[in-house]
Amino acid sequence: MPFSFSYRPPSPTESVFLLGNLDELGGDEVLRALPMQSDDGLQWRLSASVPTDQEITYGYWVRDHRSTKLEDPQNGTRISEEKTIKKQRESRPGGKALIVHSALDGPILHWRQGDGDYDQLLLEKVGAGRFDGEQRWRARRFGLANRSLQFFLTDREEKVREPLEGAYQTPLDRMFLQDQELFTYVPEASVSPMRRDYGAQPRSLKSEALDLVRQYTVMLPRGYAEHTARRYPVVYFYDGQILWDPVGSYVPWDRDGKRMAELVRSGEVGEMILVGMVSDLAQRLAEVTPPEDMIYGTSAPGQADLVMAFISTELKPLVDASYRTKPGREDTFMTGFSGGGLLAMLAGWEYHSTFGAVALQSAGLGAAPNFNARILQDPKPPFRIYLDVGTQDGLDPAGNAFFGLSQGVWNDLLGDSPPAVLEKDIRVHLGLGHAHQFHDAGQRIEPLMTFLHPATLERDEELWALTR
Repeated sequence: MPFSFSYRPPSPTESVFLLGNLDELGGDEVLRALPMQSDDGLQWRLSASVPTDQEITYGYWVRDHRSTKLEDPQNGTRISEEKTIKKQRESRPGGKALIVHSALDGPILHWRQGDGDYDQLLLEKVGAGRFDGEQRWRARRFGLANRSLQFFLTDREEKVREPLEGAYQTPLDRMFLQDQELFTYVPEASVSPMRRDYGAQPRSLKSEALDLVRQYTVMLPRGYAEHTARRYPVVYFYDGQILWDPVGSYVPWDRDGKRMAELVRSGEVGEMILVGMVSDLAQRLAEVTPPEDMIYGTSAPGQADLVMAFISTELKPLVDASYRTKPGREDTFMTGFSGGGLLAMLAGWEYHSTFGAVALQSAGLGAAPNFNARILQDPKPPFRIYLDVGTQDGLDPAGNAFFGLSQGVWNDLLGDSPPAVLEKDIRVHLGLGHAHQFHDAGQRIEPLMTFLHPATLERDEELWALTR
């Protein structure tokens, strides 16, 4: 949906932002307002993907766009009347369905969408459970599809509650609840947790492209051993040695994969195989710099093309041969932090036949001025891109502000003709108060992973048949 507004901010440090009631439009939180793009400082525009079955209210704000100011909830003034778009088609009730294994006596589903009171629905028994005393129960044709759901279960006397505190919250429309985990398919009776597929030392691969032995790590999704017919998308990470394990003074991106496991458990993110390429810190600048640029502080060209050749022609074929992957580009992703983000952008720009989406976290674009200039000048190739940056990211080795460079890239992509569509082609996320730290980037795992592979994209015919 295109949005446009004419307004000239009174200060060059101010820009126009869009803010609406949907999560895709900031959820009425001024700190999450969406920056719009302008070529002349007067005409502002933005295209965003929004649901077609909800009432949308939105308006335009002017905010100081300097990174130090964007953390201030008082930084923002509404400059338009609130506008409302009526529902383009009526929301049909009955869009949600749930199957659950439970030992509760006559379980009742308590559910809501939004902040109102919980509705109640008596579950129907549809079969035996996994052990004596457990049954399989079903609730169907309740709620509205494509909207977040909160729910919990009680016994018929409402004395026993699951979970004990709080509620499950998920965007899923069809779901199977077992052992307090949500699935988009019918799971086996016992499901093993997400696990490392490497020991005390990472795995190794002799690279012809790099002419050395390269190490890598692999994290397998929950239930990988039990669900032998399932295949999985793959995310490739740079700096794989500190994704899940502490190394020296470095705090891991996601210690033991706990945040990722929780996102999968709640039905936010689909199950994926995660692969980390162990980087050589001494050679890192050389490895992430595109060959059209000089390695910072030297007169030698970058070697990122060699690293990408290793990943795309050696590491990926090995992973596809060793694990049950979905090898197509639409299910193959790459991400990285800082210099790794620069490498991820190169993966999307030059290797989009292999990678359908990339994620840049605080990308070190300033280390590659020639490549960065090409990004801003050339049409974007056909890949999806996630861009984030911390508002306290500071400066890269070349003295460039990470925030300013990332802002320039997303403004350019949103202003392309045709423009990139927010939440479809591109997602932009600001880490409020986040510094240029690997651990801070790990705090942004939810917007990154839900963009790459949301669980709502998964459909299992067996589960759908059970919930019709």
